[in-house]
Amino acid sequence: FEGVEILGEEQWQWLEEELKNSKAKYIVLGSGSQFLPDDRFFPEHWFPQSRERLFSLVRKYRKSGVFIISGDVHFAEIMRYPCTEDIGYPIYEFTSSGTSHYCGSH
Repeated sequence: FEGVEILGEEQWQWLEEELKNSKAKYIVLGSGSQFLPDDRFFPEHWFPQSRERLFSLVRKYRKSGVFIISGDVHFAEIMRYPCTEDIGYPIYEFTSSGTSHYCGSH
């Protein structure tokens, strides 16, 4: 997947402007596919170069309190990515399955 990006260049420019100008204490990024996993059989997540590009924007604008919400899997998961060297603090991702999915007999 070398050279493949999740976002188009116009989307990257928009995201950079939003991060640069944000005064928010917390920044929530939403993604239709998972962001952090790199250990899955099916590559339904952000490509490494896209993930690194986002980390570099967070680092460039010194944003703290960034976390990610995602979906497109059939389970819920909370992940912690210890990227203290990349951006100075760990990134958390909260993944939810679709609201039409359930487990059990309730």
